[in-house]
Amino acid sequence: MFAIGDSLILEPAVSRQEIRYKCKVMELSDDQIYIDYPINEITGKTEFFVNGTAFKATFYHQDQNVYMFQTELSGRKIDRIPLLAIQHPDEKSLVKLQRRQFIRIETMLDIAVHPSDTVFIPFTSVTSDISAGGLRMALPAGHPLKEGMRIICGVILPMNSGTVHCLRAECNVLRILEHNGKEKVSVHFSSIGEAAQQNLVRYCFEQQLAEKKKLLNE
Repeated sequence: MFAIGDSLILEPAVSRQEIRYKCKVMELSDDQIYIDYPINEITGKTEFFVNGTAFKATFYHQDQNVYMFQTELSGRKIDRIPLLAIQHPDEKSLVKLQRRQFIRIETMLDIAVHPSDTVFIPFTSVTSDISAGGLRMALPAGHPLKEGMRIICGVILPMNSGTVHCLRAECNVLRILEHNGKEKVSVHFSSIGEAAQQNLVRYCFEQQLAEKKKLLNE
């Protein structure tokens, strides 16, 4: 079910706001998954959690589907690096998610932003992460975006085969976030063609496999 190097996204089971933490599977036992310290996707910092903290965890499986399970922090372990232990789920408790709920892959891709229902001058930027349901990108100074705005995004996807796909999607601006004086925006794909989504799923899968192989070779 799990393998060393797999990425997990943890979300607190009880929270008034959307908070996501990324981590990797470092060790496995029959009843525990040992992960590195989770990093807040927005701040880029690790946070402290007490034993018993409940999480909703999602992961990308080799069958190219994404699954969710409920777990909780059950302990700590110091190996080469400090690790956290979360409860290993029973396969029957896994919930298969829809494609638009795929976990995010950190990647810098060229992106062009065009207006949809509000007039502004198109601009270019780079993504910081992407999934089959949306993306996050850096915003230039003086950008025209506002939360709730509808935009059109064009993203270049370089595949391992050498083929380059141009993804075009209608998007909704969800949140504009500021950190260390720089702004990023999270957008949701409100309309994306089936072929484009398939290419994006494949790209995310290739990137995750590459990251996993890199970790195993370290």
